[in-house]
Amino acid sequence: MTRKVPNIEQMSQIECGLCCCLSILHFYKSKETLLDLRRDIEKGRDGYSIGDLKQLLNKRNFDTGSYQVKDVNKISELPLPLITFWDNQHYVVIYKVKKNKVYIMDPSKGYINYEFKEFSKHFSNIVLLSFPNENYQSLKSQFPSPWIRVFSSFSKVKGRLILTLLFSIISYLIILSVPVMTSKFINSALGNTFSFQTSFLILFSLLCLYLISILARSMGILFSNIFFSRDIESFTFKHLLKLPYSFFELRAKGDILYRISSLSGFRELFTNQVVGGVVDIGTILSVVIYMFLSSKTLSIIALILSLINFLFLFSTRKIMYDTVNRELQEQSLIYSVETEALNTISSIKISGLEDEIYENWSKYLKNVLTKYKKRSIVHILYNSATNVFQLFAPIIILIFGLDNVLNGKILLGEVVAFQTMASILFSSEISIFNAYTQYILAAGYLNRVNDIWLENEENVENGLKKCSLEGRIDIKDLSFSYSKDSAPVIENLNLTIEPGQRIALVGQSGSGKSTLSKILSGLYKIDTGKILFDGVNINQIDKKILSQNLGVVPQD
Repeated sequence: MTRKVPNIEQMSQIECGLCCCLSILHFYKSKETLLDLRRDIEKGRDGYSIGDLKQLLNKRNFDTGSYQVKDVNKISELPLPLITFWDNQHYVVIYKVKKNKVYIMDPSKGYINYEFKEFSKHFSNIVLLSFPNENYQSLKSQFPSPWIRVFSSFSKVKGRLILTLLFSIISYLIILSVPVMTSKFINSALGNTFSFQTSFLILFSLLCLYLISILARSMGILFSNIFFSRDIESFTFKHLLKLPYSFFELRAKGDILYRISSLSGFRELFTNQVVGGVVDIGTILSVVIYMFLSSKTLSIIALILSLINFLFLFSTRKIMYDTVNRELQEQSLIYSVETEALNTISSIKISGLEDEIYENWSKYLKNVLTKYKKRSIVHILYNSATNVFQLFAPIIILIFGLDNVLNGKILLGEVVAFQTMASILFSSEISIFNAYTQYILAAGYLNRVNDIWLENEENVENGLKKCSLEGRIDIKDLSFSYSKDSAPVIENLNLTIEPGQRIALVGQSGSGKSTLSKILSGLYKIDTGKILFDGVNINQIDKKILSQNLGVVPQD
């Protein structure tokens, strides 16, 4: 198969394997999301093995097999798409091998192709083959679409949005009336029936009405944006603060900040571009009806040019989206690196790692600039082509129209109006495709934020509301793992700490010292065993009350 697998962007560093599985599932028409897969198999911060990925696909009625491939040239003989181990620490999907090139979907970078020589440097010789069996059925996501929350927020100001749409329609009707008015003015002047006072009065009235409509439309969008920010961004940040600690441990701080800031980008794109795109559709229908009523011959020529324009726009939409999405991915990565560096600046200074951090950051900057260059080149070519079309296509209409004037088939004023209408048609068509591109970009922003929205909040108000602790701590048969599917970090621990007693936990890195302190602080929920504060189970103490009775100095 040479069809592309869907590009699934990883939301955290350990989820590349899940993203590859989801890409395979979407390739076979499944509608599940990353959250569906996360809820099915949890690995905490340990990451996913090939065995975990096999288990995940087997549950969905896929026949799977993992194999070692020592000769990289044998990749071309394997059935595609397949998941492969990459750089001994990552997973990617190979979806095509052609002319000594291997095409992959990398959850951290998007679509990339490599020459066999370069591919072999990253290939870690392990592949996972997967095929749906006769019991396979495409599944739908168990979680609601993020658009439901967006429309719920905007529905609270639906009256204002309807007025904004109404004023948008009025402004577009005035724009459409200008060519008709121009036609009337020219034809009346040629027929010696032109009235300066009447024409000026009509023009001034339309000018005032147009000014009022675009001001009202802009103010409507402004106040809708303000309400959206207050409603959805407040909800997002409040919800974020109530998420369990494990959510933050699996995600870089910079990435979380980037997702929150994505709401601002989404707000601007959705209200300005998508609403305008809806109006543009109505404009095109109105223009086409007018054109056919004026001249069927010129209308056919205009529609042929419009079809050429449409085919160009349609053929470029995918590459436009891919280049924008890849740049966003790289921006997210460098944003995370910068944020993490600033958060740990004291450690960087103490360790003298400034040069190493800068070199690492420079690599990310190089990737960002590379993606920026590719995206800019694509947009330059796209804008150049559309500008040339918008300039010369109406002139082609004018040439054919003037020929019809000479043949007595149409009046000169109608040709001028027709040419203007054709210009509106072509520009509206481009605006709709631009709105579609912006919609795809806005959906990408929304999917990032949805990773926050769909996480369950931590239950912190489920215990004693009043509790004054003396300081005795009893730990009985405590076992803990970061998730239900990961290995235990602490197992069968028993410990008693008397009030006023000073205890030092000593052990090698990774032995569970910090984990135990976070368990005692209530950041982690234990799997088995008990933790008693003055004989009261930690699960029976309200989280806020527990926090008020503890003093904690984290190591970071």
